[in-house]
Amino acid sequence: MYKVLIVDDESFIRERLKTMIPWHEYGLEVTGLAEDGESALRLMERKRPDIVICDVRMPDMTGLDMIGKAILLHPDVHYIILSAYGEFGLVKKAMQLGVADYLLKPTQPDEPLEVIMKLVDRLDLSRRKKERDALTLSYLEAIRAQCIHELILGNHPGYGWEDECVNVGLEWLTKGNLRSLLICMDRLGFQKDLEALKTAQFAVQNVMYELVSEHQAICPVRLSVGRWLLAVGEGVSDEWSLHFSGTLRDSIARYTKLSIHIMISEPGEHVLDLGRLFWETEKTMDYLGQDPVHPVRFIQPSQKELAYGYWSKPMQELIRWIADGRTESIDLWLRQLGTSFLSWDLESAQKWCFEWSLTLSEHLQHEGQDERCAGTDGLRMQIASQYRNKESAAVFRTGNPQDDQAAARRRSSSAH
Repeated sequence: MYKVLIVDDESFIRERLKTMIPWHEYGLEVTGLAEDGESALRLMERKRPDIVICDVRMPDMTGLDMIGKAILLHPDVHYIILSAYGEFGLVKKAMQLGVADYLLKPTQPDEPLEVIMKLVDRLDLSRRKKERDALTLSYLEAIRAQCIHELILGNHPGYGWEDECVNVGLEWLTKGNLRSLLICMDRLGFQKDLEALKTAQFAVQNVMYELVSEHQAICPVRLSVGRWLLAVGEGVSDEWSLHFSGTLRDSIARYTKLSIHIMISEPGEHVLDLGRLFWETEKTMDYLGQDPVHPVRFIQPSQKELAYGYWSKPMQELIRWIADGRTESIDLWLRQLGTSFLSWDLESAQKWCFEWSLTLSEHLQHEGQDERCAGTDGLRMQIASQYRNKESAAVFRTGNPQDDQAAARRRSSSAH
């Protein structure tokens, strides 16, 4: 149903236009009548019409002056002007303003309907196009989220990711300097009311996606009930991440009266670092819990991570020692590394070994010493996939690995 506003300073013409056309039969409704430009502008603000039929000559302001003002406030409204013979100069000016059509006074019964139905056909086409565009955008957003999802799970095959990112509008992922923002909704008060939780989640997501839509290099992914991941790129700094997270939290609190907690990852230099960034923020959030005093936090590296970083730095130097045959330096370095290795967890040790292999592979390719050396994308994907262990999968599904462990114990005891 399209809404129509009739504007004319002669009451006879207003009433005649209102009664001479069976508006409802054609999916139209006369939502208001105005006798001058000022009252028409006020009615447009309240009624939000789709079509305005307006006289050219009116006492306080001309119809063209009124349309000129209205276009700035209501750019989607379509206008039809009423004009007497001898006013074709004004009609030409109206067309320059973007007026859809015109009617000559006095109008015959079939003339307004013919002009209006042509305009309705255009409105129908425009509406269908907007619906198709919205559906296309929705599909594209879902594809982008799925692409990010595959990357953080380590399910991507490790090749072709660059073209895939470009094809779905995620080319910013290929430029490096990425971050992962984990968003968790405060679920206190919703434990026994799943429907209320879903409604709250829908409200939070609407505000979040509206804010995110203003930024090209952000892709949201819904993980589970009340949990989202934002993959962010294009050189985001600590200051920007903190400011954006604060704005997001304040907007959600203002429009939904709900609270969220945000964990900001370290920067990542490669698209295949997204898996590591996600699992680190996920595990840190689960371990530290939600902090009402500090709802927005940066992930802080543990002592093991710091030790890992310390031993990762001299990789290129070690390669030079190997190339130069400096066995004493290599032997001393290995003895010191072996002692430190004992304090690492298995995941950190695996990670270091894979990244050492990656560094060596990249060095060989750069120096041209091994033409058969495979590309490093597959090896990077292997590194990312190391985080797909059972505990991580449980965290991704439920957000609480202890619950899965307890469920497993119950299944085991019931089996016996």
